[in-house]
Amino acid sequence: FLADWTAFLLMARRHARIAPLQSSPLSRILGLILIALSVVRLLTVGEADSIAIIFGSYLGLGGAYLMFTRLGDLRECWPELLVASIVLLRVGAIAGRVDSWLHVTPFTVEIGSWFLYLLGNETLVQGQTIATPMGAVILEWPCTGLLTGGGLIAIATALAFSKSWSRAAKTFVFLSAITLAFLTGCMRVVVMSYVVSDAQKFQFYGWIFYLCHHHLRPFCPIHLPRPTPLSTVFVAGPRPGLPA
Repeated sequence: FLADWTAFLLMARRHARIAPLQSSPLSRILGLILIALSVVRLLTVGEADSIAIIFGSYLGLGGAYLMFTRLGDLRECWPELLVASIVLLRVGAIAGRVDSWLHVTPFTVEIGSWFLYLLGNETLVQGQTIATPMGAVILEWPCTGLLTGGGLIAIATALAFSKSWSRAAKTFVFLSAITLAFLTGCMRVVVMSYVVSDAQKFQFYGWIFYLCHHHLRPFCPIHLPRPTPLSTVFVAGPRPGLPA
């Protein structure tokens, strides 16, 4: 979560360069509302409800940020809204995953379920992830990349908009961060699918990883072998060079 704080600080630095840190009536009202929600959320924390603490802390951070930010012109603040939405989506995904394991509070389970439903999972309300059809597999597991790489996306976005770079450079940094986060999710699902012997997902993401590596081969010092079809890997019978 240090990545999220870094992204917020970069956005504050960007806004301080645009104009003096003087708040508008709208930003003060929204900031006070978020701080009040943060206090209520932190005072209603249940047992081992770490996600509620994180969520409440972020509400307070956002409220404090708004108290010193001018929201008179949303065209100046849309990068901040973009970074905040990335962080919120990441917190929602983490809340769904953690609460599905710990069965903590219905509030965060509901929020996490809603975010993960958008990312491919059918439901987490029952405390477990229900398997999705193959069409939703593309979105189901790469949300893990949002958990592990979401901070990278937030930092890259904040850094791109805090610098006086060209629009093309900012777009390149943002798309590169999204690509790396997606590959992070693919890499994790390859490992997890191998561990749980989920042959379909293992082969699907193995091919995605191979194709990405194939196109980036001139820039990558590590060369991966071509994936072998799982049907030949797990077939029963003697192996060459091994006794029958």
